[in-house]
Amino acid sequence: MKNINWYENIPVMLNNHGDPLTDNQVENTVQKVKSLVGYNNVVGICTKAVPSESAYQQLEQISNIKDVKLFIGYSLTGLNEGNYSFKEREEAIMRLYDMFGQMNIMFRPLIKGRNDSHENINRIVEVSAKTGNNIILGGLHNRKLLKQLKDDTKDYFIDCCNANGVRYFNKTSCVVAYQYDTICKVHDIVNNKPKNLDIIDKLGYKYTLYNDHILLDWASSGDINFVRNITESLPYTKKLTSRLNKISSNKNHNYELTSGWLSWSNNVDCPIKCDYCVMSLIDYLADKTPVGCHPKDLQNITIRDTFDGEAVDIMPNGEYISYNDYRVPQDCIKHK
Repeated sequence: MKNINWYENIPVMLNNHGDPLTDNQVENTVQKVKSLVGYNNVVGICTKAVPSESAYQQLEQISNIKDVKLFIGYSLTGLNEGNYSFKEREEAIMRLYDMFGQMNIMFRPLIKGRNDSHENINRIVEVSAKTGNNIILGGLHNRKLLKQLKDDTKDYFIDCCNANGVRYFNKTSCVVAYQYDTICKVHDIVNNKPKNLDIIDKLGYKYTLYNDHILLDWASSGDINFVRNITESLPYTKKLTSRLNKISSNKNHNYELTSGWLSWSNNVDCPIKCDYCVMSLIDYLADKTPVGCHPKDLQNITIRDTFDGEAVDIMPNGEYISYNDYRVPQDCIKHK
């Protein structure tokens, strides 16, 4: 049985800053997939592009690739980003589904007053019903995508999924767990005792143990996600240094780890140019330098020794800060 390294348990998302299947990135996306042959990582390709014929030809190289755990997603919103119609996107989804034998529809973003109508929800769920029956719903946001709202939209969405035989999930980590029959890396680890403490020591994190959980001296959201993935446990921190998902590395390079994915992205301009995109508001993405790395290169990261800045003003539910204190908690939806 193959020995699996700790960094192979971290899902990796390819070229997510920009779009992995547009003409300016698809060749690199294919190269990155090939470089991950034989690794245990789940490898995400999530797009909202309508690929060109040239892009489809390049994707044929990996459509039946062996020894790579691919996760194919499509962000379908009904907002006609890049001036592509809903029909054009539906045809692209069908073609990608036929090519890869899987599809996970990502109904994100969901924006109040723009794409939350019952008609739009119906047609998106119906596309999922024809292409794999998995759909992930993002929270309902205001028009600036800076605040989550609550109304009966999610209830209608769930009813629509049930009526069409579609499995719905709140986070990609949940559907990855379903697809590959593994634990959910966000929800199923909250009561675990941390493992791989030697890796946390080697990376240079400053911490103590607190009720069988790691308690970091300080951490960004990216650090908390990194530690959670390595230890498969729920870490806490005394200080939250940033709500952003950037890891606090000593290196002159940006490493990003969301709740579900390590980003490995060229971080190039996206020709789709979504009018709701908030990526330009994230400081470490503005200079268009590459983000992340091949997962094996995570071994070479070292964490900064100190944090001298101002911590995020946050009131935790308990004594110390955990992920659910600065993100809206989502239930783990499981399907048999």
